[in-house]
Amino acid sequence: MLLALALSCDRKECDDCSTTTPDDPVDLSLPVPSGESRAGRLVDDAPTFGGISGEARPGDYLLVNAVARFVVQDVRPGNWYVFEGGGVIDADVVRPAGVPGRDAIEEWSTLFGLGRVFVPERIEVVSDGAEGGDAVVRVTGYDGPMGLVEGALEAPGFVPDLNLEITTEYRLPPDSHLLTVHTTATATTTSPLFAIGDIVLGADEVLNPFVPGVGMGDDDERPRSWNGYVSERNDVAYLLAAGPGAELSVTGYSLLTELASMIVGFGPTEVLPAGQSREWTRYWGAGPDLATLSAELLAARGEASQALEGVVTAPDGRVAGARVVVDLAGEPWTMAITDADGAFSAQVPPGATSYVVDGRGTGRFTDLPDGAAPISPYASPTPAALALKALQTGAPPVPASRGRGVAVGSLALGEPGQVVVRVTDGAPFAVRAAFTTADAPTDPARVQGRPDGLQAAGWARDGEVVLTVEPGTYSLLVHRGPRWETWSGEVTVAAGAVETVTPSLALALSPADWVLGDPHEHASPSPDGGIAMEDRLVLAAAHGLQVHFGTDHDNLADYRPLLAPLGLQGALRSVVADEVSPPLRGHFNIYPVEPVPGLAPNDGAWTWWLEVPETTDAMMTSLRARHGEDFILQSNHPMDSGMGWASGWSPGDVGDRDYWSDQVQAMEVMNDGEVGEYLDIWEDIVLRGGRVTPVAVSDAHSYFDGKYGFSATWIQVSGEVTDAKLAAAFREGRVLPTNGPFVSSNVIPGSTVDTGTVVSLVATGASYVHVDRVRWFEDGVEVEVVPAATASRTLTPARDALVYAIVEGDAPMAPASGLTPWALVGPWRVDVDGNGWTPPLPAFP
Repeated sequence: MLLALALSCDRKECDDCSTTTPDDPVDLSLPVPSGESRAGRLVDDAPTFGGISGEARPGDYLLVNAVARFVVQDVRPGNWYVFEGGGVIDADVVRPAGVPGRDAIEEWSTLFGLGRVFVPERIEVVSDGAEGGDAVVRVTGYDGPMGLVEGALEAPGFVPDLNLEITTEYRLPPDSHLLTVHTTATATTTSPLFAIGDIVLGADEVLNPFVPGVGMGDDDERPRSWNGYVSERNDVAYLLAAGPGAELSVTGYSLLTELASMIVGFGPTEVLPAGQSREWTRYWGAGPDLATLSAELLAARGEASQALEGVVTAPDGRVAGARVVVDLAGEPWTMAITDADGAFSAQVPPGATSYVVDGRGTGRFTDLPDGAAPISPYASPTPAALALKALQTGAPPVPASRGRGVAVGSLALGEPGQVVVRVTDGAPFAVRAAFTTADAPTDPARVQGRPDGLQAAGWARDGEVVLTVEPGTYSLLVHRGPRWETWSGEVTVAAGAVETVTPSLALALSPADWVLGDPHEHASPSPDGGIAMEDRLVLAAAHGLQVHFGTDHDNLADYRPLLAPLGLQGALRSVVADEVSPPLRGHFNIYPVEPVPGLAPNDGAWTWWLEVPETTDAMMTSLRARHGEDFILQSNHPMDSGMGWASGWSPGDVGDRDYWSDQVQAMEVMNDGEVGEYLDIWEDIVLRGGRVTPVAVSDAHSYFDGKYGFSATWIQVSGEVTDAKLAAAFREGRVLPTNGPFVSSNVIPGSTVDTGTVVSLVATGASYVHVDRVRWFEDGVEVEVVPAATASRTLTPARDALVYAIVEGDAPMAPASGLTPWALVGPWRVDVDGNGWTPPLPAFP
């Protein structure tokens, strides 16, 4: 059974929930002149703007002026973890017509103490701005439990009811980047201890948190006047600030920040007697940089400030898109980004100031056209089409300084050089540019980190990528995953120079009827994803993967529409999937499945935080009822917050059957290149009759983690690769989990065979893959070690048995990978008496 929390109707049914539209609504598709603001309900998707987290749709409410725009979600389910309406779901600066939006806000909502959210009943346009003045939207409702908290704990009723009647008013003045948010909470009974505050779930894959006094470094729990996010692409910044004379507190809210990438801020904590009200004003901002937002904040609060301005230069001229961190009294206070003329300005409180200028950028290059913007799986058709077009033809770019180094206490940067890497076959590839000398240390509170300790990394989708780098000498590694040989070289780049290298990559592995895939990987639809969807696909192709699985946490994100605009439809197939992630039960992938566009939340993915399962088996049955019988159910990292851990598995025993399911069809035996106890639990299951296919995965969440491309699974598919054929291969065990080598066998893995069958294995790979031995296992016991890359064994057990082999090497697969070779072949079930295979061990009690 599933226990429904029904969070949106926490205290009362919402039959009278309503929204209003003015009799003569303003046209929200028209540009708003300076000095004016507009507010209204969206009647179509033309005014929506998209971005990596874009999800606005007709029926939502837009507040917009000449410089900023915010979308308030209607009384409807949303697409992320906080699904209640009434909060801001999209926020961006106003951009020229035809330029893709850059929304990077998943949720921006009001909280009432730990884990209690605003549940809207009515939304109305108070002032549409057509007659002048501010644009105003008002939302009324009550408090309800945050499903993410109660669902993660599987504890309905854990968050106490505050019995509040709530009104929140959003006010956008003309020409302001700051949305003034005023909330009034009235107690219908004497409420427990609580504080009014806000939660912002930002797109971690493109945003750097920034806190005054801390910068981009590790946050602390000191009170602060504001919290911020700044895009690593320089295209948008966000600010959450307390009202005049107030501060934000984050003390005691670490539980929330551990559940997803978010920032929180609260006002004073108190008990509210029945009939009394509590009011709290704060500012939510969207601007081109933090300096713009923090300057407006000081003015809105009427606080004293000093003006700072300057121009960042380099030997080749003024520098656009440099990040200037302004220190106040020796601590980071705000960040400005230089304009097209290299100029910046900021307002800060009075005191001694200094600068740190970051001109080196992220060091990551993914071979996309200038102006291409990250894409959301939930964007409305109009902004989605614009973003897809920009992936093909580009759009006006946002300046971002690259390869110019860092200046401390100075506004002078260096001139970059460029390395053009062009492979001879024109196919996707990856390149790593490493230092030949020690890198100068920098402060992570003020300067973005290097990409995985490198100076630069690039991923090409069409055979060429350009790295803009600081002058110097670099060692280059060009690779394409374990199916290909690598190329290494060295290049010296002078300031202003362009150096071109033309590596040739030789194909090392091309086994007929096999494709390489990674059935566990993440991107921006995951709340902890650190890479955009389009970048994930480019990386997949560049690392030699042939099948991408979109296993994002609790989302049915469809990557397939991106393949053609990226030019990857011939190199890569994408499978729609979902990582179902209830924390107390373990994580499970389901694939292939189909999204249901428009079905919120999450295009039809199961919302475990709203429907708590009484048992894991009931959860599996519910998933089958929702998605059909054809998908593969995979247990992820089973002993690391997975099903084995959750159920208290030990060899031969399941500690708590309520947290176990025999419906699992695949299980990770390698995750991020690691095996350990994952192999032990898989072996215990299959020895007891479980038909569970072993798989290797990266579980990659970002650009460099997961041993991406190497910790993967070969899948046996003949002819055209389809979802149905992939599912059949996993269901039947026709796979090879590996981190580099391919092992051919005369008997397909997963087969049931007769006694006397001879199994012959040949391990092959690129020149850097050295296999030293084949280890044969029968019923979980090692029975033979062959010190070679080839081996044969005649299967003649005394009774029905389970046989598999592990292929290993002792030397790391340098320079492509630091892993040592490993692969699992099998299992084969030997039916001795011909009357069906009997497992050697009894089923779990």
